[in-house]
Amino acid sequence: MEHYKQIPDHLATKTTLLKIHHRKITEQTKVRGTVSLYTPHGHKTFNLYAIEDAIPIKKRHVEIKHVHLTDKTLSEALYIINKSAKKSRDAKNLAYLLGDHQTTQSQKSRQQNLYKLKDKTLAILAAQGKLIYLGYHEMDDDYLYLYRFGEYTFHIPKQAEGNPPLLNDLSEPISSEQTRKTTLRFREAQALIQRFLKENSKAYK
Repeated sequence: MEHYKQIPDHLATKTTLLKIHHRKITEQTKVRGTVSLYTPHGHKTFNLYAIEDAIPIKKRHVEIKHVHLTDKTLSEALYIINKSAKKSRDAKNLAYLLGDHQTTQSQKSRQQNLYKLKDKTLAILAAQGKLIYLGYHEMDDDYLYLYRFGEYTFHIPKQAEGNPPLLNDLSEPISSEQTRKTTLRFREAQALIQRFLKENSKAYK
């Protein structure tokens, strides 16, 4: 089995197959090679599979149920979108280390689009006086202001002003793992935020 320094075009990692090519592997899918890289979590070796060997994933139609737009549901939707953006951040960083530029760009674009939804929504909520300021964190000389909305908290990058309470330094990126149980699906959360922006954007430009 060949060990590659960079991933050939006809091969892909399991994550790239799923995220970019919408294909999956099975126990019978043959490993065509490996690649080793140093990641933030240490030195790791990744199996490589032929794209044509992987099984195409059929797209399923997910029916989005009607969800009432309330502060509670909007807060949960923001939490889901925020964590999903961080998952794209992690996938982007890993793809970059693997030399997979296609995945890097697609995950970067997805991350940015989700953060735009979050930031626009929080800006309107701030104008409506619905955010509760808790303090700020420092990370790499940046200031991340922490706000509470509903049952969840969110960071907004800002320049430090006045004398806000310093919570603590963040030495590691905020985790992408959901630590709270949610009832909304991702698409429902996304649709809810888009509905909120459509109903409120003109009044808070």
